Order: sequence, then structure tokens, then C-alpha cells
Amino acid sequence: MSKMFEYPYKIELISMEYSIILFLIGATSLISVFIGALGISGFDWALVAAIEDGPVENLSAIGYVLSALACIYALTAKQSLLNNKLALLWIPICIVFLGEEISWGQRIFDFSVPAVEQHNVQEEFNFHNLAIFQGGGLTKASDLKSMLRAVMDIQFLFQGGFVFYFLVAPQLIRINLFRSVATVFGYKSPSPRLQIVTLALLLLSYLLVAYTADESYKDRIVEVRELVISAVILAYLAGFALLSKTELPPEIRTLT
Repeated sequence: MSKMFEYPYKIELISMEYSIILFLIGATSLISVFIGALGISGFDWALVAAIEDGPVENLSAIGYVLSALACIYALTAKQSLLNNKLALLWIPICIVFLGEEISWGQRIFDFSVPAVEQHNVQEEFNFHNLAIFQGGGLTKASDLKSMLRAVMDIQFLFQGGFVFYFLVAPQLIRINLFRSVATVFGYKSPSPRLQIVTLALLLLSYLLVAYTADESYKDRIVEVRELVISAVILAYLAGFALLSKTELPPEIRTLT
């Protein structure tokens, strides 16, 4: 595994083999659901796996659990307040993502919160499915008002935040101003390798959604995309946790 240090140093502990495996599994899963959506026999398993509360969604939840544990592991490192900043930022994020993914354990513990469920498009106890956050896609926007609603859609905000963190911010930190802001939050850039895999899988998922006619099948491709996002976050934070246990060069250690 290669190690690349710069400030904010890149997380470069994810091996080439893992990157290839992540891409192959992600691409195969997305394409399998797409083929199943076309009605081709032999791919029904992919559609079943991607249903609401199915295996794909459960794996996404497990990814967030492991990501939070990776951050907790990083907190045990003796060095670096900078490490603590990033870990402390991601732990609550992973908890929120996990909670929303499993509706805060509603089906596990069999409880009901009518005050929330009556405003939820899926009648669940979570907030990302509240009617107020359902703005529809940009492709369906016909005027400025509907476009603004689409931009406020929770899926748009979630994916937009993910894209900014993993694909846009690594380019912005080349600028001194943004590098200073990144330092305040303890931001560490994902490795170029992980950025490429992330971009490729996201573009593939958007392309497959665009060529899928049935809305319910589109939702299943989106479920797989969310699993890809969970896996990328896990790869990023696992690399960060390993890096936090690595003895850094003196010039980096003084900055942290």
C-alpha cells in the first residue's frame, strides 16, 4: 500500500486491489439491477435485493456502522488533534445516515410515531422521506419554482454534499483559501484512486437511471447507488483510521 502525505494529506492507504474490487462490485450490482429492470430473465434476484428494507439497504446500514467504528478507532491514536477533528465530524454523520437508513430502528423495535409518519411519504419514522423534502428530480423541473424545489430535494442535497466532499473539495484545497478552511475542519482529501472509482460509479448509476423507464426500478438503482456511497465512505474512513495509527513524518506531525 502506498502512503502519500501532504497537507491536508491524502488518505492513500486504500490498495489498488480494493479499488478494483469496489468498482467491479459496484458496477456489477448497478448493471444487474438495470438488466433486471429490462425484464431479462435470470436477474430477478437483483431487483429483489434492492427492494426497500432489502439486503442492499441493510448492507448500506452496516457500512455506516463500520465507518463509525473506524472513526472511534482513529480517536484512540495518540497523535493529532487534526485526526480527532475529522473523526468527531464523521461519527455523528454516520450515526445520522445509519438512523435514517433503518428509520431509527422502527421496524426492528416495532414502534410508531404518528406525528412524523403522517407527513412521511412512506409512512416511516425518518426525516429524509418527509413530504417537505421531496422536490422531484431536476429532469422533471418545468419552471424556476419546480427547479428550486428539485434543488431542495433531500436526495439532491445528500448526493450533492457527497460529490462536493469526495470530488470537488479535493480540487479546491489546491487553493490557499480553501486549504485554510479545510485545515480548520481537519479535512483530508480522498486518494485520487478513490476519487476515480467514485466518479465512475456515480456516472454509471446516473446513466442507468436515465435509461430506466419504470420509476420503481429507478428507485432500486438509487438504492444500489446509496450502497456505493456507503462503501466509498467506509473505504475513506477505514483508510483514515489506518493512517491515524501510522507514524507521520516530522513536518506533518508538527502541523497536526
